[in-house]
Amino acid sequence: MDNNPFGYQNNNAPFEPGTPFSPPPQNNANGYAIASLSLGIASVCVGFLCCCFAVFIVLAGICGVLAIVFAIVAKHEADGKMPNMALAGLVLGIIGIVLCILLLLFAFVIQVYNMELIEELYRDLGLEFDPDAYPYE
Repeated sequence: MDNNPFGYQNNNAPFEPGTPFSPPPQNNANGYAIASLSLGIASVCVGFLCCCFAVFIVLAGICGVLAIVFAIVAKHEADGKMPNMALAGLVLGIIGIVLCILLLLFAFVIQVYNMELIEELYRDLGLEFDPDAYPYE
């Protein structure tokens, strides 16, 4: 007999899968769905930050594409049924990409019609326009 202070027996039986204490098999679809949702949220949020820095437009597009890719992978990992988080990530990724494209088009229009458009926007808003604040022509 063992000198065991806790009073349990250890017969060194091997651990067999399927016993009540074994963890359930892991499904990677949940991880991909979380990644998709996170990247979709990041895509939309970073897209709205583009007003500060133009590099955020590209970052929003990359996050949107990755959100869509991870949503599709999550669907394939879940045997064809898309998890709700992956669906939300897919929708937010698409919104982020559309936002990115619209902001790139808007930036292009601003560059083409630079000063005239900015002056007209200021006049429409009833604000005073200072051309020295915009050194790029």
